[in-house]
Amino acid sequence: MTRTIFAALLITLASSSYAFELQTLKPADIKAAGIAVPAPGPAAPAVRQYQNLWMSVYSDPSWKEVSANDYAAGIEVRVRKVFDTMFNAEIRTGAAGDSVSINKFGGSFSLSGSGMSLNMNEWGGNYNISGSVTEAGNQTKYVNLTLYKGFDDYSFSASGMGMNMNVSRLSISGNYDDTQYSKKALAAVVTLALTAQADKLPAQ
Repeated sequence: MTRTIFAALLITLASSSYAFELQTLKPADIKAAGIAVPAPGPAAPAVRQYQNLWMSVYSDPSWKEVSANDYAAGIEVRVRKVFDTMFNAEIRTGAAGDSVSINKFGGSFSLSGSGMSLNMNEWGGNYNISGSVTEAGNQTKYVNLTLYKGFDDYSFSASGMGMNMNVSRLSISGNYDDTQYSKKALAAVVTLALTAQADKLPAQ
């Protein structure tokens, strides 16, 4: 019996000593022993965060003006046709307000001002929108999507990486990935869609 108790005591002491050695083991000791240490895996990709958009659209042919707003999202856009080839727009996202100008060249449009530089080029009644939007702090968002012509001159469906949007004379609805599109970048896209509508308003 005494031998059995003595043997159990030795095993317990050995186990405790081994656990203590593992706790004091350093990464350099593992490397020196030639044991391969697995490399850390790639960082997890950013999770897409889709936000809903619902804007009411109002047209005023007498002023050649189209406006849209989503008060819940804090986005307002107003576009007015000044001359045949020139438009002005006021954009509000949250508490920030921006003024931009849009020039028309043939069937294409160029938007510039307040850190926004976008082109909208026509092809077969559709429009490709591309360019960049720079936020406060010099963070830049890049835009590349297509407005596909709908059933009339005022309707489009927007399709691109991170955005799905339907445009009509009465509303703009859909969703967007806010890790790719800031509210300012989204408002710039809406501005160009409304510019295409304002350009087609009947003469008074």
